[in-house]
Amino acid sequence: MSTHAHVRADAVRTVGPAVTAVIVPGPSCGGPGDLGPGLVRILIDADVRGLQTVALASALTDLDATPVALARFIATDDDATAAEAAARAGAARVLRVPDASPDAVDDWIDRVPRVESRTLRRRVRNVLRGFAPVRWAYERMGTR
Repeated sequence: MSTHAHVRADAVRTVGPAVTAVIVPGPSCGGPGDLGPGLVRILIDADVRGLQTVALASALTDLDATPVALARFIATDDDATAAEAAARAGAARVLRVPDASPDAVDDWIDRVPRVESRTLRRRVRNVLRGFAPVRWAYERMGTR
């Protein structure tokens, strides 16, 4: 079972609360080459909520697409694309995957690091801070 629930950014109107990663296909994978208003709204929502954005790039030309350039990670199955993506975005943001097609995302999505704010530990801590005695304890610890 995957620890990530993901949606394809150009195929949804809203991102549900269980989603942890937003997939942005490059043009060679059937995705958009430029930003439309709906996609901008989805990417802003993902960023505000601390979700990972992963671009799928199967060809070098995908790296020139604005939605791919804005993604936090670039997943590719092509050696030349991986090298160019590492040069542009840094090696830490490139994921080498066996298949970068939208249908194969479930096979490797668990390799995408979880954002700390979306981990169960952090979410439980944030809920507990809503209770007055716990909030008081956290405030006391911060004054020491």
